[in-house]
Amino acid sequence: MNLYVLLLSKVPLEKILRKKKIVSEEQDTNRVTVNCVDNSTYSGDILIGADGAYSTARQCMYRDLDEKDLLPMEDKEEMSMANISMLGITKPLDPAKYPILKFAHSHFATVLGKENPCNRMAWSVSFAVDAESTAKVKFRNEEWGPEAKKTMMDEISTFRLVEGGLLKDLIDASDKDLILKVYIKEELFKTWNHGRIALIGDVNFIRIYLV
Repeated sequence: MNLYVLLLSKVPLEKILRKKKIVSEEQDTNRVTVNCVDNSTYSGDILIGADGAYSTARQCMYRDLDEKDLLPMEDKEEMSMANISMLGITKPLDPAKYPILKFAHSHFATVLGKENPCNRMAWSVSFAVDAESTAKVKFRNEEWGPEAKKTMMDEISTFRLVEGGLLKDLIDASDKDLILKVYIKEELFKTWNHGRIALIGDVNFIRIYLV
């Protein structure tokens, strides 16, 4: 059983909501409420933003703090991007075609695990981002949609693998909802909580995929 299945088995199904996009949030002394793009709302005692630097929870919290003149100057600065990455994890593959899956350890720049779970492979491609590209990104929604992922997948599909074949083979063997396009920022935020809202540290995506 992998970690995802284990965690999922411990949470009541009615507590898990999918395809929800938060557009705003508000809080008072008694509760915090989030408003979603489908006009649904949810209230609770605390809100945890765990979706990285581009979290709506973080943006709304910072906006609220800024309006109250409580946001530190360093957290008001525009984020600059150092790299753009695409990464994913495949479905189970044939070890005969990819002998690296027979090895006792995962192979990367450093060893991250003791085995390859269920004959799956995690993959990642990164590019440095220049200042001009960084200025264009900002928080445009189209940079995060399926079209943006498709464009980058097409650009990297002909990259050759050390094990043989093309990166397209791994892309085709990966569920599209397990492929991420990620902008890696350079800044470190100073503010991590306010009232009933708290943020969890920036996600290291590749390590999560390899759990």
